Amino acid sequence: MANISSRKARPRELAFQRQRLKNRVYAVLAKFFAEEAKAGRTTKKDIADFLGRDPAQITRWLNAPSNMTLETISDLLLAMDAEPGGMTIERFADKPKPNYAHPLVAGLLEMSTGAKQPNPATSSVSRFEVSRTATMRLSASDSMAWEMGAN
Repeated sequence: MANISSRKARPRELAFQRQRLKNRVYAVLAKFFAEEAKAGRTTKKDIADFLGRDPAQITRWLNAPSNMTLETISDLLLAMDAEPGGMTIERFADKPKPNYAHPLVAGLLEMSTGAKQPNPATSSVSRFEVSRTATMRLSASDSMAWEMGAN
């Protein structure tokens, strides 16, 4: 087991993982509702009536990821006569590593971990066209700098 007592969670990492989990839970919940509605087994109004809530609230919950609590998720599933199944938790270290990263992303990862930085003069990732009017380039520091101009 890795010793986490010497590590400190970064606020950005916490926010990313929290939103990532919300998005995953929302995607599963919304997909299940869509399948149930398509099969004619439930409607947003049915759920609202069951929970004693305004139908507009059900629409807000099911239209986009939000700050739903576990209680809200449980209530929605109960209203659809369902419960979560097959839940697992995986360690990051046990997950397979992706076999591809865009060169720009790979360069940013190298810079953020303190590994050897790519040479902007020779690297094909030193410039990345974002639009006709903005160009993003990797700076020598651990950040990205924006150059504005007509391209």
